[in-house]
Amino acid sequence: MRIMRIQKIVVIMSLTVVLAGCGGEKTVSVSGTVTLDGQPIKDCQVVFQSKGTKGGEAAHLDSVGLTDASGKYTLTMLGAQKKKGAGVGDYLVRFGWVDPNPAGEGDQPPSPPPYKLPGGTIEFTVPPKGTSSADFSLTSKSE
Repeated sequence: MRIMRIQKIVVIMSLTVVLAGCGGEKTVSVSGTVTLDGQPIKDCQVVFQSKGTKGGEAAHLDSVGLTDASGKYTLTMLGAQKKKGAGVGDYLVRFGWVDPNPAGEGDQPPSPPPYKLPGGTIEFTVPPKGTSSADFSLTSKSE
């Protein structure tokens, strides 16, 4: 009886440690708008890639969002749990175009990108209370 009780306690403690590790990162809501030359971008993938490290690994899971017709997006953390938002901290922000008509769907060829995104990255710090104004004004003009 006593051995079974000890085994149960060990199993419960192990599960507690594992679950705490999986959900330990504080996630806050992050949303915003992306524009190109002053116009909202539709179907633009916004990727927040962790800039910092903890013990040689990324400090945060990456988060991603997709803009709607008005250029608005909301981030979702990548990973098994797919939590809404992002971890608090520093990120590199990247942008990519998502083809609404990928090859092999329907009779039409893939749609060409309606815009050319500038190269490079933008840095952004997610604040402790999150933000609804992670807005990015991109330009297609060369500087």
